[in-house]
Order: sequence, then structure tokens, then C-alpha cells
Amino acid sequence: MSGMRKLTIDRYVNDNYKLLLKVANDFIRRKQRNYDAEIVVSEAYFHVIKCKERIETLGQLQSYFISKINLEVSKQNSSINSMFKERNCELIGIERQDEYDHLLIENEIKRNSQKAQILSYRINEKDTFNKIVFDAYFEKRHRTVRGFASYFNLSKQTANDLINEMKTNIKNHGKI
Repeated sequence: MSGMRKLTIDRYVNDNYKLLLKVANDFIRRKQRNYDAEIVVSEAYFHVIKCKERIETLGQLQSYFISKINLEVSKQNSSINSMFKERNCELIGIERQDEYDHLLIENEIKRNSQKAQILSYRINEKDTFNKIVFDAYFEKRHRTVRGFASYFNLSKQTANDLINEMKTNIKNHGKI
């Protein structure tokens, strides 16, 4: 038992490449896979080269190719299936990272816009009382109703009303 030479296998692949692609495409279509037939044929070729010592005839060679193509397309744990799963996971990871980066940028733009609107309100506010409320909330950082009420010695309801009125004024600042 001497096995088949690589040169003979290469010649067979060159002469029958279209047939091997057709076989691969048929299996891919039947199994409803999204594989590239050329990659499947290449995997089969590498397998045949590894076990060339067991192949004696061209009939056996063709059988080895067809069997390996079928296994690569059909089996969940085949090398082709693993390769496509890894590639899809990488692509999904890239897409998710892009979405995450996009959200970060959107949030940063929104935050900067809000900061600009708040600063513009403070600079352009003429009413002294509104400036005092603004400074207590933003500069002195009394941002809870309880803290704000305690700072001014007000009821919680009044503090809540003042904070909400200020927030509404900031949102409406600059609107026509």
C-alpha cells in the first residue's frame, strides 16, 4: 500500500474543480448554510492531503472529497462551521462596539449641549432670585429636594417647585 501522490491529487483537483464546487454548492444549498464553496473544497483538499496514504484509486479519491465536503457542510463541529461561527462572533462584536461607540458619542454631544444651555441660561439670566436658585443648585450642589429645602429653610414642596421651575426655564431658554 503506497498511497496516492500529491501530484496526482493536485491533477485531479485541477481537472475536476468545477465538479467539486458543484458538489459543495449542492450540499451548502441543501443544508441551507451560508458558506463559500471554495473554502469547503479547500478544507476537503487539506483533509485528502493528510490521508493520501490510505487512498489507492481515483474512485477512492473522489469518495474522500465528496465525504469530506458533506461532513464539512453538515456537521456542527466541522472546521468550516467553527471558522464561520468565529468570524460571525467577531463581526457581531465589531458591530456592538460600533453601536456602543456611537452611543458614547451621542451621549457626549447631548451632555455638552446641555452644559452649554445651562451656562447660557446662567449668563443671560437677569432675575436675581433665579440666579440665587441656580447657584444653590449648580454651584453649591444642593441637588436633592431635601438638601435644597434645608439650605433655604423651605418646605420640601416649595423646594421641589423651585427646582422644577428652574429646570423648565433652562429647557425653554433660547427657544423662540
